[in-house]
Amino acid sequence: TSRQIGRGVAQALDAIRPAAVAINGWSVPEARAALAWCRRRGARAVLMSETKWDDGDQRAWWKETIKGWLVRRCDAALVGGRPQADYLQRLGFPRARIFFGYDVVDNDYFARETARVRTAASAHRHRLPEQYFFACTRFLPRKNIDGLLRAYAAYRAAAGTP
Repeated sequence: TSRQIGRGVAQALDAIRPAAVAINGWSVPEARAALAWCRRRGARAVLMSETKWDDGDQRAWWKETIKGWLVRRCDAALVGGRPQADYLQRLGFPRARIFFGYDVVDNDYFARETARVRTAASAHRHRLPEQYFFACTRFLPRKNIDGLLRAYAAYRAAAGTP
């Protein structure tokens, strides 16, 4: 439940006492719980947002009002591009506190760490099979996890024995 998620987030953050918390969005209970924790404990809340005005269906004014109230409680925002920054500004978030770089990936780091984890000892310790797919995302319909799983099943059927 939202209440359980809120308690869990608060307990985890109380245990580590960060000075700042990067919060992925505002629509899920764990994001709102992290923001509430920051407000209570005086930690900085950094909103990470990929949402644009034209995402999804028609926007309701009352929902946008609530979103604006939530996002304006954050100290800064990290976005992937101009459309995301424009949407936050539309919600009343100050442009001076919006920063770009959310979609930046350090490919050298991932190549290096992947090679390290794939060593026999590390793979055994992490219980990794020789070949695998990895996806890191939220379980939202628009993320198309069903499509990923169907594509993986089709790949396995076409590839036969690895």
